[in-house]
Amino acid sequence: MGWFSQNLTLIFQFLPGFITASIFYTLTAHPKMTEFERVVQALIFTVLLKALLLPLQSMFLLLGRYVTLGKWTPDVELVWMIVLAIPLGLVFAWFANTDKGHHWARSYGLTSRTSYPSEWYAAFIRDGQRWIILHMKEGRRLYGWPEEWPDQADKGHFVIDQPEWVMDDGSRIPIYQTNRFLIPVNEVERVEFLAFLPEWQVSEEAAKIAQAPLIDLHRSQKNGSKATESGPETADRPADPGNHGSASRTVLEKRLILQRTSDRREAPGITGPTPA
Repeated sequence: MGWFSQNLTLIFQFLPGFITASIFYTLTAHPKMTEFERVVQALIFTVLLKALLLPLQSMFLLLGRYVTLGKWTPDVELVWMIVLAIPLGLVFAWFANTDKGHHWARSYGLTSRTSYPSEWYAAFIRDGQRWIILHMKEGRRLYGWPEEWPDQADKGHFVIDQPEWVMDDGSRIPIYQTNRFLIPVNEVERVEFLAFLPEWQVSEEAAKIAQAPLIDLHRSQKNGSKATESGPETADRPADPGNHGSASRTVLEKRLILQRTSDRREAPGITGPTPA
């Protein structure tokens, strides 16, 4: 209590800077700094607020020659610094979220960095209004619209709207009974941002022809891994006619589902065709 009472004046002097910093971290995805760094940041914001207060103080003192406004005291100064701390925090948050300041600096060759906290966050800010495919660590792929995504690559969740499982041949199976998928980011190996059809440099048929070798390679690798797991005896054993009929029915059911869902859905709030 003795330390607090002795440093109460110093705490109140830094209070406007802490208010600006708290507004900044509340409205941006930047991770909070250590206690020492936050104190230094509050000191910097306090100095900026002092500089902004000088013309305001001069204006009030000038008006005081003609109109009685009261005395300019340290308490009045503190109140006005707190008032200025709010718009200052909003301005810094706006620059951090829009990359405007760094964009200007990059145009003059002053820096190559952005105002975003990481490359992960920058990718979603720039390409978040797209369909994505989440590549799971266990090998599955999930297609959908990213309604929400984590600010950091090591913690948080994806909220995927209109989810569909992506098959080995590139076809998609809708999940009609599911509205949204909540996927932990630590279960995702990589994220694929899909281009809309007007952005393609080739036709849809040419893209399918170009991707055919990759699909065949993926199938052969998957079939080879299954044969290795089942053993040489199982791999050389002829297929069971009953199982073959069941597999044929499964393929037929998948084709019927794909035929019913051949009309691609539009992105929420976005007009234009859905990427293949």
